[in-house]
Amino acid sequence: MFFSDNSDNTLWFCDSQQKMIFNCNLNGDVLESQEINYVSKAEAIVVDRSTNTAWVGCDQTSKLFKIKLKI
Repeated sequence: MFFSDNSDNTLWFCDSQQKMIFNCNLNGDVLESQEINYVSKAEAIVVDRSTNTAWVGCDQTSKLFKIKLKI
């Protein structure tokens, strides 16, 4: 699942196999990434740029993780 960030026209997504969050431009080029190795199967993401927070849903545990973005 992707999150469209209107604040800078970028996309955010999670990769559950790599256990990473990615921020990319509209062409799909990765701009930045952040490890989230404590989320076993990250699938959904919503980003709040005003607080530099990502909310990531885990398919395996059904938990919602609040992640402080460093990117």
